Amino acid sequence: MHVVTGEDIAELISQAADQVEELVRANPEAVIGIATGSTPEPLYAELTRRTGEGLDLSRLRITCLDEYIGLPAEHPQSYRHYIAEQILEPWGIDPAHTVLPEGDAADPDVAAAAFEDGIRSLGGVDLQILGIGPNGHIAFNEPGSPADSRTRVVDLTAETREANSRFFDSIDEVPSQALTQGIGTILESRKAIMLAFGAGKADAVAAMIDGPVDEDVPASALQDHSALEVFLDAAAASRLVSGPPEHRRRLRPAGQEEVDRMRLICQAILFDIDGTLVDSTASVERTWRTWAAEQGIDADAILRTSHGRRSQDVLIEHIPEGQVETAMRRLSELEVSDTDGVIALPGTREILTSLPAGSWAAVTSGERHVMVPRLEIAGLPVPEVLVTSEDVAHGKPDPEGYLAAARQLGVDPAQCLVIEDAPAGIRAGLAAGAHVLGVATSHAIDELTDAHARVPDLTVCRFTPADDGIVVEIGD
Repeated sequence: MHVVTGEDIAELISQAADQVEELVRANPEAVIGIATGSTPEPLYAELTRRTGEGLDLSRLRITCLDEYIGLPAEHPQSYRHYIAEQILEPWGIDPAHTVLPEGDAADPDVAAAAFEDGIRSLGGVDLQILGIGPNGHIAFNEPGSPADSRTRVVDLTAETREANSRFFDSIDEVPSQALTQGIGTILESRKAIMLAFGAGKADAVAAMIDGPVDEDVPASALQDHSALEVFLDAAAASRLVSGPPEHRRRLRPAGQEEVDRMRLICQAILFDIDGTLVDSTASVERTWRTWAAEQGIDADAILRTSHGRRSQDVLIEHIPEGQVETAMRRLSELEVSDTDGVIALPGTREILTSLPAGSWAAVTSGERHVMVPRLEIAGLPVPEVLVTSEDVAHGKPDPEGYLAAARQLGVDPAQCLVIEDAPAGIRAGLAAGAHVLGVATSHAIDELTDAHARVPDLTVCRFTPADDGIVVEIGD
Protein backbone atom coordinates (compact mmCIF):
# COMPACT_ATOMS: atom_id res chain seq x y z
CA MET A 1 0.00 0.00 0.00
CA HIS A 2 1.37 3.38 -1.04
CA VAL A 3 -0.24 6.34 0.73
CA VAL A 4 0.14 9.91 -0.51
CA THR A 5 -1.31 12.89 1.35
CA GLY A 6 -1.45 16.56 0.49
CA GLU A 7 -3.26 19.82 1.12
CA ASP A 8 -4.13 20.42 -2.53
CA ILE A 9 -6.81 18.02 -3.81
CA ALA A 10 -6.24 19.21 -7.38
CA GLU A 11 -2.59 18.15 -7.14
CA LEU A 12 -3.58 14.75 -5.73
CA ILE A 13 -6.04 14.31 -8.59
CA SER A 14 -3.31 15.22 -11.07
CA GLN A 15 -0.97 12.62 -9.58
CA ALA A 16 -3.68 9.96 -9.78
CA ALA A 17 -4.40 10.94 -13.39
CA ASP A 18 -0.68 10.62 -14.17
CA GLN A 19 -0.83 6.98 -13.10
CA VAL A 20 -3.90 6.30 -15.24
CA GLU A 21 -2.27 8.01 -18.21
CA GLU A 22 0.92 6.02 -17.75
CA LEU A 23 -1.04 2.76 -17.89
CA VAL A 24 -3.06 3.86 -20.92
CA ARG A 25 0.01 4.86 -22.89
CA ALA A 26 1.59 1.48 -22.10
CA ASN A 27 -1.62 -0.45 -22.80
CA PRO A 28 -4.25 1.50 -24.77
CA GLU A 29 -6.72 -1.39 -24.43
CA ALA A 30 -6.37 -1.72 -20.65
CA VAL A 31 -9.36 -2.70 -18.53
CA ILE A 32 -10.32 0.15 -16.20
CA GLY A 33 -12.73 -0.39 -13.32
CA ILE A 34 -14.78 2.74 -12.68
CA ALA A 35 -15.92 3.87 -9.23
CA THR A 36 -19.02 6.04 -9.24
CA GLY A 37 -20.00 8.86 -6.93
CA SER A 38 -18.76 12.41 -6.48
CA THR A 39 -15.23 11.72 -5.19
CA PRO A 40 -13.71 10.38 -8.44
CA GLU A 41 -15.48 12.87 -10.72
CA PRO A 42 -12.55 15.35 -10.68
CA LEU A 43 -10.26 12.50 -11.76
CA TYR A 44 -12.49 11.67 -14.71
CA ALA A 45 -12.73 15.35 -15.59
CA GLU A 46 -8.93 15.67 -15.54
CA LEU A 47 -8.54 12.66 -17.81
CA THR A 48 -11.17 14.11 -20.15
CA ARG A 49 -9.19 17.36 -20.22
CA ARG A 50 -6.09 15.41 -21.21
CA THR A 51 -7.88 13.90 -24.19
CA GLY A 52 -7.82 17.43 -25.57
CA GLU A 53 -4.03 17.31 -25.28
CA GLY A 54 -3.74 14.07 -27.23
CA LEU A 55 -4.42 11.33 -24.67
CA ASP A 56 -6.46 8.63 -26.42
CA LEU A 57 -8.82 6.83 -24.06
CA SER A 58 -11.14 5.49 -26.74
CA ARG A 59 -9.70 1.97 -26.85
CA LEU A 60 -10.06 1.30 -23.14
CA ARG A 61 -12.37 -1.44 -21.91
CA ILE A 62 -14.60 -0.40 -19.03
CA THR A 63 -16.20 -2.14 -16.11
CA CYS A 64 -17.43 -0.89 -12.75
CA LEU A 65 -17.88 -1.89 -9.14
CA ASP A 66 -21.62 -2.07 -8.58
CA GLU A 67 -25.17 -1.15 -9.53
CA TYR A 68 -28.42 -0.52 -7.73
CA ILE A 69 -30.99 -3.30 -8.06
CA GLY A 70 -34.21 -2.14 -9.66
CA LEU A 71 -32.90 0.89 -11.55
CA PRO A 72 -32.97 0.71 -15.35
CA ALA A 73 -29.88 1.82 -17.29
CA GLU A 74 -31.51 5.11 -18.29
CA HIS A 75 -32.36 6.13 -14.72
CA PRO A 76 -30.30 9.25 -13.86
CA GLN A 77 -28.97 7.58 -10.66
CA SER A 78 -28.18 4.28 -12.35
CA TYR A 79 -24.44 3.68 -12.39
CA ARG A 80 -24.72 2.59 -16.02
CA HIS A 81 -26.11 6.05 -16.75
CA TYR A 82 -23.27 7.60 -14.73
CA ILE A 83 -20.65 5.70 -16.72
CA ALA A 84 -22.21 6.62 -20.06
CA GLU A 85 -22.27 10.29 -19.05
CA GLN A 86 -18.94 10.58 -17.21
CA ILE A 87 -16.81 8.05 -19.10
CA LEU A 88 -18.05 6.59 -22.38
CA GLU A 89 -19.24 9.76 -24.10
CA PRO A 90 -16.37 12.09 -23.03
CA TRP A 91 -13.71 9.47 -23.74
CA GLY A 92 -15.20 8.24 -27.02
CA ILE A 93 -15.54 4.62 -25.90
CA ASP A 94 -17.86 2.23 -27.73
CA PRO A 95 -20.49 0.89 -25.27
CA ALA A 96 -19.75 -2.55 -26.73
CA HIS A 97 -16.40 -2.36 -24.93
CA THR A 98 -18.01 -2.42 -21.48
CA VAL A 99 -18.93 -5.09 -18.96
CA LEU A 100 -21.51 -3.61 -16.56
CA PRO A 101 -23.94 -5.21 -14.11
CA GLU A 102 -27.63 -5.33 -15.02
CA GLY A 103 -29.36 -4.04 -11.93
CA ASP A 104 -32.78 -4.34 -13.53
CA ALA A 105 -32.37 -7.98 -14.57
CA ALA A 106 -35.27 -10.32 -13.81
CA ASP A 107 -32.97 -12.50 -11.71
CA PRO A 108 -30.32 -10.43 -9.86
CA ASP A 109 -28.38 -13.51 -8.76
CA VAL A 110 -27.99 -14.62 -12.37
CA ALA A 111 -26.96 -11.05 -13.27
CA ALA A 112 -24.31 -11.09 -10.52
CA ALA A 113 -22.79 -14.34 -11.84
CA ALA A 114 -22.85 -12.94 -15.39
CA PHE A 115 -21.04 -9.79 -14.25
CA GLU A 116 -18.32 -11.81 -12.51
CA ASP A 117 -17.92 -13.97 -15.64
CA GLY A 118 -17.79 -10.84 -17.80
CA ILE A 119 -14.90 -9.40 -15.81
CA ARG A 120 -13.09 -12.72 -16.10
CA SER A 121 -13.67 -12.72 -19.88
CA LEU A 122 -11.88 -9.37 -20.11
CA GLY A 123 -8.82 -10.95 -18.51
CA GLY A 124 -9.40 -9.16 -15.22
CA VAL A 125 -9.12 -5.50 -14.28
CA ASP A 126 -5.83 -3.71 -14.96
CA LEU A 127 -6.68 -0.67 -12.84
CA GLN A 128 -9.57 -0.32 -10.41
CA ILE A 129 -10.62 3.11 -9.14
CA LEU A 130 -11.97 2.98 -5.58
CA GLY A 131 -13.60 5.16 -2.98
CA ILE A 132 -14.38 4.40 0.66
CA GLY A 133 -17.61 4.83 2.57
CA PRO A 134 -17.82 6.43 6.03
CA ASN A 135 -18.36 2.96 7.50
CA GLY A 136 -15.38 1.53 5.62
CA HIS A 137 -17.33 -0.10 2.80
CA ILE A 138 -15.75 -0.49 -0.64
CA ALA A 139 -18.08 -0.83 -3.59
CA PHE A 140 -21.24 -2.02 -1.79
CA ASN A 141 -19.37 -4.44 0.45
CA GLU A 142 -20.85 -3.46 3.78
CA PRO A 143 -19.35 -4.30 7.21
CA GLY A 144 -19.33 -8.07 7.70
CA SER A 145 -18.44 -8.81 4.07
CA PRO A 146 -15.91 -11.67 3.81
CA ALA A 147 -12.52 -10.86 2.32
CA ASP A 148 -12.97 -13.65 -0.22
CA SER A 149 -16.48 -12.59 -1.30
CA ARG A 150 -17.37 -12.53 -4.99
CA THR A 151 -19.88 -10.53 -7.03
CA ARG A 152 -23.31 -10.91 -5.45
CA VAL A 153 -26.55 -9.28 -4.33
CA VAL A 154 -26.24 -7.31 -1.06
CA ASP A 155 -28.55 -5.40 1.27
CA LEU A 156 -27.53 -1.77 1.78
CA THR A 157 -27.20 -0.50 5.34
CA ALA A 158 -29.23 2.43 6.59
CA GLU A 159 -25.98 4.42 6.85
CA THR A 160 -25.09 3.83 3.21
CA ARG A 161 -28.61 4.63 2.02
CA GLU A 162 -28.54 7.84 4.05
CA ALA A 163 -25.15 8.83 2.59
CA ASN A 164 -26.43 8.22 -0.96
CA SER A 165 -29.80 9.89 -0.46
CA ARG A 166 -28.28 13.22 -1.52
CA PHE A 167 -28.40 11.92 -5.10
CA PHE A 168 -32.16 11.17 -4.88
CA ASP A 169 -35.22 13.28 -4.09
CA SER A 170 -35.70 11.40 -0.83
CA ILE A 171 -34.23 8.47 1.08
CA ASP A 172 -37.32 6.45 0.21
CA GLU A 173 -36.18 6.44 -3.42
CA VAL A 174 -32.75 4.97 -2.58
CA PRO A 175 -32.75 1.26 -3.49
CA SER A 176 -32.28 -1.14 -0.59
CA GLN A 177 -30.21 -3.67 -2.54
CA ALA A 178 -27.36 -3.63 -5.02
CA LEU A 179 -25.16 -5.84 -7.16
CA THR A 180 -21.52 -5.46 -6.16
CA GLN A 181 -18.12 -6.87 -6.94
CA GLY A 182 -16.95 -8.85 -3.94
CA ILE A 183 -13.86 -7.95 -1.97
CA GLY A 184 -12.12 -11.01 -3.38
CA THR A 185 -12.97 -9.81 -6.89
CA ILE A 186 -11.58 -6.34 -6.17
CA LEU A 187 -8.36 -7.76 -4.71
CA GLU A 188 -7.69 -9.50 -8.03
CA SER A 189 -7.31 -6.18 -9.87
CA ARG A 190 -3.70 -5.76 -10.93
CA LYS A 191 -3.56 -2.21 -9.60
CA ALA A 192 -5.97 -0.01 -7.65
CA ILE A 193 -6.21 3.70 -6.91
CA MET A 194 -8.26 4.91 -3.95
CA LEU A 195 -9.34 8.52 -3.51
CA ALA A 196 -10.59 9.76 -0.13
CA PHE A 197 -11.12 13.42 0.71
CA GLY A 198 -12.67 15.21 3.69
CA ALA A 199 -12.91 14.72 7.42
CA GLY A 200 -15.96 12.49 6.99
CA LYS A 201 -13.68 9.77 5.64
CA ALA A 202 -10.97 10.12 8.32
CA ASP A 203 -12.17 7.38 10.69
CA ALA A 204 -12.68 4.88 7.87
CA VAL A 205 -9.28 5.68 6.36
CA ALA A 206 -7.53 5.25 9.70
CA ALA A 207 -9.25 1.91 10.28
CA MET A 208 -8.31 0.78 6.77
CA ILE A 209 -4.63 1.69 7.08
CA ASP A 210 -3.78 1.50 10.77
CA GLY A 211 -6.19 -1.15 11.97
CA PRO A 212 -6.13 -4.92 11.59
CA VAL A 213 -7.75 -6.69 8.66
CA ASP A 214 -11.30 -6.98 9.95
CA GLU A 215 -14.59 -7.84 8.23
CA ASP A 216 -16.19 -5.00 10.20
CA VAL A 217 -14.02 -2.63 8.11
CA PRO A 218 -14.29 -4.03 4.57
CA ALA A 219 -11.67 -1.64 3.19
CA SER A 220 -9.06 -3.06 5.59
CA ALA A 221 -8.87 -6.08 3.28
CA LEU A 222 -7.04 -3.78 0.85
CA GLN A 223 -3.96 -4.19 3.04
CA ASP A 224 -3.65 -7.45 1.08
CA HIS A 225 -3.88 -5.75 -2.33
CA SER A 226 -0.69 -6.23 -4.29
CA ALA A 227 -0.54 -2.69 -5.75
CA LEU A 228 -2.76 -0.11 -4.07
CA GLU A 229 -2.21 3.66 -4.30
CA VAL A 230 -4.16 5.76 -1.76
CA PHE A 231 -4.54 9.52 -2.28
CA LEU A 232 -5.74 11.46 0.79
CA ASP A 233 -6.20 15.11 1.54
CA ALA A 234 -5.06 16.33 4.96
CA ALA A 235 -8.56 16.04 6.43
CA ALA A 236 -9.01 12.41 5.36
CA ALA A 237 -5.53 11.59 6.72
CA SER A 238 -6.04 13.43 10.00
CA ARG A 239 -6.80 10.35 12.12
CA LEU A 240 -3.83 8.28 10.98
CA VAL A 241 -1.69 7.35 13.97
CA SER A 242 1.11 5.25 12.48
CA GLY A 243 3.41 8.12 11.63
CA PRO A 244 3.80 10.40 8.62
CA PRO A 245 1.78 8.74 5.87
CA GLU A 246 3.16 10.54 2.85
CA HIS A 247 5.03 7.50 1.54
CA ARG A 248 4.08 4.66 3.85
CA ARG A 249 4.14 1.37 2.00
CA ARG A 250 2.86 -2.00 3.02
CA LEU A 251 3.13 -5.04 0.79
CA ARG A 252 0.98 -8.10 1.40
CA PRO A 253 1.14 -9.12 5.06
CA ALA A 254 1.85 -12.71 6.04
CA GLY A 255 -1.65 -14.13 6.40
CA GLN A 256 -3.75 -11.92 8.64
CA GLU A 257 -1.04 -11.38 11.27
CA GLU A 258 -0.01 -7.95 12.43
CA VAL A 259 3.55 -7.74 11.13
CA ASP A 260 6.15 -5.02 10.88
CA ARG A 261 8.00 -6.49 7.94
CA MET A 262 6.75 -6.23 4.36
CA ARG A 263 6.09 -9.44 2.47
CA LEU A 264 5.31 -10.28 -1.14
CA ILE A 265 4.98 -13.57 -3.00
CA CYS A 266 5.92 -13.33 -6.67
CA GLN A 267 6.78 -15.72 -9.48
CA ALA A 268 9.85 -13.95 -10.85
CA ILE A 269 12.31 -11.18 -10.02
CA LEU A 270 13.34 -8.72 -12.75
CA PHE A 271 16.51 -6.83 -11.85
CA ASP A 272 18.00 -3.71 -13.34
CA ILE A 273 21.80 -4.00 -13.50
CA ASP A 274 23.70 -0.69 -13.14
CA GLY A 275 22.98 0.74 -9.71
CA THR A 276 20.88 -2.26 -8.68
CA LEU A 277 23.17 -5.28 -9.00
CA VAL A 278 26.43 -3.59 -9.93
CA ASP A 279 28.09 -0.36 -8.84
CA SER A 280 29.49 0.99 -12.09
CA THR A 281 28.72 4.65 -11.44
CA ALA A 282 32.33 5.85 -11.57
CA SER A 283 33.05 3.94 -14.79
CA VAL A 284 29.90 5.16 -16.51
CA GLU A 285 30.49 8.75 -15.43
CA ARG A 286 34.09 8.66 -16.72
CA THR A 287 32.80 7.31 -20.04
CA TRP A 288 30.28 10.10 -20.48
CA ARG A 289 32.75 12.78 -19.40
CA THR A 290 35.40 11.55 -21.82
CA TRP A 291 32.96 11.46 -24.72
CA ALA A 292 31.46 14.84 -23.82
CA ALA A 293 34.92 16.41 -23.65
CA GLU A 294 35.73 15.04 -27.10
CA GLN A 295 32.52 16.60 -28.45
CA GLY A 296 32.69 19.88 -26.55
CA ILE A 297 29.36 19.11 -24.78
CA ASP A 298 28.47 19.85 -21.15
CA ALA A 299 28.93 16.49 -19.39
CA ASP A 300 26.94 17.55 -16.33
CA ALA A 301 23.89 18.21 -18.50
CA ILE A 302 24.12 14.66 -19.83
CA LEU A 303 24.69 13.04 -16.43
CA ARG A 304 21.64 14.75 -14.93
CA THR A 305 19.31 12.64 -17.11
CA SER A 306 21.34 9.65 -18.27
CA HIS A 307 21.04 7.18 -15.42
CA GLY A 308 18.72 4.27 -16.11
CA ARG A 309 18.20 5.20 -19.77
CA ARG A 310 19.58 3.87 -23.06
CA SER A 311 22.58 5.78 -24.34
CA GLN A 312 20.94 6.37 -27.73
CA ASP A 313 17.92 7.96 -26.03
CA VAL A 314 20.23 10.30 -24.12
CA LEU A 315 22.41 11.11 -27.13
CA ILE A 316 19.54 12.19 -29.34
CA GLU A 317 18.80 14.96 -26.85
CA HIS A 318 22.29 16.41 -27.32
CA ILE A 319 23.44 15.70 -30.89
CA PRO A 320 21.80 15.43 -34.34
CA GLU A 321 20.16 12.07 -35.02
CA GLY A 322 22.56 11.34 -37.85
CA GLN A 323 25.51 11.37 -35.44
CA VAL A 324 24.04 8.98 -32.88
CA GLU A 325 25.33 5.75 -34.46
CA THR A 326 28.93 7.01 -34.51
CA ALA A 327 28.61 8.28 -30.95
CA MET A 328 27.25 4.91 -29.81
CA ARG A 329 30.29 3.13 -31.22
CA ARG A 330 32.64 5.50 -29.39
CA LEU A 331 30.74 5.16 -26.11
CA SER A 332 30.88 1.37 -26.40
CA GLU A 333 34.66 1.49 -26.89
CA LEU A 334 35.04 3.65 -23.81
CA GLU A 335 32.74 1.52 -21.66
CA VAL A 336 34.43 -1.76 -22.55
CA SER A 337 37.90 -0.37 -21.86
CA ASP A 338 37.04 1.26 -18.50
CA THR A 339 36.02 -1.27 -15.85
CA ASP A 340 37.91 0.15 -12.88
CA GLY A 341 35.81 0.18 -9.73
CA VAL A 342 33.04 -2.08 -11.09
CA ILE A 343 31.85 -4.16 -8.13
CA ALA A 344 28.79 -6.09 -6.96
CA LEU A 345 26.50 -4.09 -4.71
CA PRO A 346 25.95 -5.38 -1.15
CA GLY A 347 23.77 -8.46 -0.91
CA THR A 348 23.39 -9.06 -4.63
CA ARG A 349 25.70 -12.06 -5.01
CA GLU A 350 23.95 -13.95 -2.18
CA ILE A 351 20.51 -13.16 -3.57
CA LEU A 352 21.22 -14.20 -7.15
CA THR A 353 22.87 -17.48 -6.20
CA SER A 354 19.90 -18.35 -3.97
CA LEU A 355 17.27 -17.92 -6.71
CA PRO A 356 16.23 -20.95 -8.79
CA ALA A 357 17.18 -20.99 -12.45
CA GLY A 358 14.51 -19.44 -14.62
CA SER A 359 13.04 -17.39 -11.77
CA TRP A 360 14.91 -14.16 -12.45
CA ALA A 361 16.05 -11.96 -15.31
CA ALA A 362 17.92 -8.72 -15.86
CA VAL A 363 16.69 -5.76 -17.88
CA THR A 364 19.25 -3.11 -18.67
CA SER A 365 19.58 0.07 -20.68
CA GLY A 366 23.13 -0.99 -21.60
CA GLU A 367 24.41 -3.03 -24.53
CA ARG A 368 24.94 -6.78 -24.20
CA HIS A 369 28.65 -6.73 -25.02
CA VAL A 370 29.13 -4.21 -22.20
CA MET A 371 26.79 -5.66 -19.58
CA VAL A 372 27.85 -9.32 -19.71
CA PRO A 373 31.52 -8.51 -18.92
CA ARG A 374 30.37 -6.02 -16.29
CA LEU A 375 28.44 -8.75 -14.47
CA GLU A 376 31.36 -11.15 -14.77
CA ILE A 377 33.87 -8.60 -13.48
CA ALA A 378 31.59 -8.01 -10.49
CA GLY A 379 31.51 -11.77 -9.84
CA LEU A 380 27.77 -12.08 -10.52
CA PRO A 381 26.05 -14.79 -12.59
CA VAL A 382 24.80 -13.88 -16.05
CA PRO A 383 21.05 -14.63 -16.20
CA GLU A 384 19.51 -16.93 -18.77
CA VAL A 385 17.16 -14.08 -19.68
CA LEU A 386 18.99 -10.81 -20.25
CA VAL A 387 17.14 -8.00 -22.04
CA THR A 388 19.49 -5.27 -23.26
CA SER A 389 19.15 -2.05 -25.22
CA GLU A 390 19.50 -3.90 -28.53
CA ASP A 391 16.46 -6.06 -27.73
CA VAL A 392 13.90 -3.26 -27.50
CA ALA A 393 12.66 -0.45 -29.69
CA HIS A 394 11.93 1.77 -26.70
CA GLY A 395 14.05 2.15 -23.59
CA LYS A 396 13.02 2.90 -20.02
CA PRO A 397 10.67 4.44 -18.85
CA ASP A 398 8.87 2.47 -21.56
CA PRO A 399 7.88 -0.96 -20.14
CA GLU A 400 8.95 -2.90 -23.25
CA GLY A 401 12.07 -4.38 -21.65
CA TYR A 402 10.30 -5.64 -18.52
CA LEU A 403 7.40 -7.00 -20.55
CA ALA A 404 9.88 -8.86 -22.76
CA ALA A 405 11.68 -10.37 -19.76
CA ALA A 406 8.42 -11.55 -18.19
CA ARG A 407 7.34 -13.04 -21.50
CA GLN A 408 10.62 -14.94 -21.91
CA LEU A 409 10.29 -16.30 -18.38
CA GLY A 410 6.69 -17.30 -19.10
CA VAL A 411 5.36 -15.25 -16.17
CA ASP A 412 2.55 -12.70 -15.99
CA PRO A 413 4.15 -9.25 -15.38
CA ALA A 414 1.65 -8.74 -12.55
CA GLN A 415 3.32 -11.67 -10.76
CA CYS A 416 6.80 -10.16 -11.08
CA LEU A 417 8.83 -7.94 -8.77
CA VAL A 418 10.94 -5.32 -10.55
CA ILE A 419 13.96 -4.04 -8.61
CA GLU A 420 15.25 -0.66 -9.79
CA ASP A 421 17.44 2.19 -8.58
CA ALA A 422 16.39 4.92 -11.03
CA PRO A 423 13.08 6.78 -11.45
CA ALA A 424 12.94 5.93 -15.17
CA GLY A 425 13.25 2.23 -14.41
CA ILE A 426 10.65 2.42 -11.65
CA ARG A 427 8.20 4.00 -14.06
CA ALA A 428 8.95 1.23 -16.57
CA GLY A 429 8.22 -1.45 -14.00
CA LEU A 430 4.97 0.19 -12.96
CA ALA A 431 3.87 0.60 -16.56
CA ALA A 432 4.54 -3.11 -17.09
CA GLY A 433 2.06 -3.83 -14.30
CA ALA A 434 4.67 -5.32 -11.96
CA HIS A 435 5.33 -4.76 -8.27
CA VAL A 436 8.31 -2.41 -7.93
CA LEU A 437 10.99 -2.17 -5.26
CA GLY A 438 13.18 0.94 -5.31
CA VAL A 439 16.79 0.64 -4.13
CA ALA A 440 18.36 3.93 -3.00
CA THR A 441 21.89 3.16 -4.20
CA SER A 442 22.21 5.85 -6.85
CA HIS A 443 19.33 8.21 -6.04
CA ALA A 444 18.02 9.67 -2.80
CA ILE A 445 15.21 7.58 -1.39
CA ASP A 446 12.82 10.53 -1.76
CA GLU A 447 13.37 10.35 -5.53
CA LEU A 448 11.96 6.81 -5.63
CA THR A 449 8.51 7.61 -4.27
CA ASP A 450 6.64 5.95 -7.16
CA ALA A 451 7.90 2.50 -6.12
CA HIS A 452 5.65 0.29 -4.03
CA ALA A 453 8.44 -0.06 -1.47
CA ARG A 454 11.92 1.44 -1.01
CA VAL A 455 15.05 0.19 0.71
CA PRO A 456 18.57 1.62 1.18
CA ASP A 457 20.10 -1.53 -0.37
CA LEU A 458 19.29 -5.20 -0.87
CA THR A 459 20.93 -6.38 2.36
CA VAL A 460 17.64 -5.67 4.19
CA CYS A 461 15.71 -7.97 1.85
CA ARG A 462 15.24 -11.73 2.02
CA PHE A 463 14.37 -13.83 -1.02
CA THR A 464 13.16 -17.34 -0.19
CA PRO A 465 12.08 -19.86 -2.86
CA ALA A 466 8.80 -21.56 -1.87
CA ASP A 467 6.27 -23.92 -3.44
CA ASP A 468 4.02 -21.03 -4.49
CA GLY A 469 6.75 -18.66 -5.72
CA ILE A 470 9.49 -16.50 -4.27
CA VAL A 471 8.79 -14.97 -0.88
CA VAL A 472 10.26 -11.47 -0.64
CA GLU A 473 10.54 -10.03 2.85
CA ILE A 474 11.77 -6.55 3.64
CA GLY A 475 12.85 -5.46 7.09
CA ASP A 476 13.12 -7.34 10.35
